[in-house]
Amino acid sequence: MFCSSNYIHFCFCFCFYIMAVGQIAMDCCLEVKNKVVPKEVVVHYFEQVGGQGCDIDATILVTRQGRNLCITPTQPKLNQIKKHVDKLKNHCKKTDKGSIKKISKYLTP
Repeated sequence: MFCSSNYIHFCFCFCFYIMAVGQIAMDCCLEVKNKVVPKEVVVHYFEQVGGQGCDIDATILVTRQGRNLCITPTQPKLNQIKKHVDKLKNHCKKTDKGSIKKISKYLTP
């Protein structure tokens, strides 16, 4: 009887541990700003979709200084910023493969 009690206790603790480890923290924007950001300071962007681990929709702009700025996805200038960043990335790929490596630390969401 003693062995089965220890076994049940072990299984319970193991399951609790697995559930706790499975709760991986995500960096989410808790609020968004409708702030105009100069496109020259942005090196990367990615989308946050509400309901997929985060509460709200947002576009995260990564600056040259490595800061993440949470912007409203419907901001009028956002498409221009995205086009500018995509153009810079394509230009760097064509001219110097090393340039992408220099900014790669900012490219992971």
